[in-house]
Amino acid sequence: MDLTTQSSPTPSSRAAQIVPPLLLLPLLIMPVDVHTLMLWLIGGIAALISIVTLSLALLAPTLRHKALRPFLTLVFFLMAAATAATVEALSERSSRRLVAELQETCNANGRCPDTLPGWENASGTSSRRDFHWKYTYAPMDQNRGFALIIAMRYEAERCVSGGVGVPVQETASVQCR
Repeated sequence: MDLTTQSSPTPSSRAAQIVPPLLLLPLLIMPVDVHTLMLWLIGGIAALISIVTLSLALLAPTLRHKALRPFLTLVFFLMAAATAATVEALSERSSRRLVAELQETCNANGRCPDTLPGWENASGTSSRRDFHWKYTYAPMDQNRGFALIIAMRYEAERCVSGGVGVPVQETASVQCR
């Protein structure tokens, strides 16, 4: 039997090559957090297996016709990982800009705002979501300072505080409450 001859792929075998990698596409919109970590782990394992399979396909010409699925799996996972990294970087940049604006407002007005316009305001705090992070703002010390709690991925939180004539500090979120 000659292993170098290949039959043309059937429509069902093409679908078997294309459909499984498409299952990774929801990762494009999922944050990497405690709730989605298992899905990201499965995608990462599939990507690692795909790397091995693609390496074998390069070495064995008879396997090249089966390289579409691992190739697509790797491409879709890398796209999802790049999207997650981009969102993470945008969130980090946005939070730094927000803290700088709050500090500037406090210093310019001689007091920090009671609430923030355009944010949800309740019980003396303001909150909003930005990408996959949640921000909670609270004025402190008769509006001479502020605390901003930033809830990030993996259920982690950090607290940034500042105010009139006070340098911005980042502390554990427990100290903010």
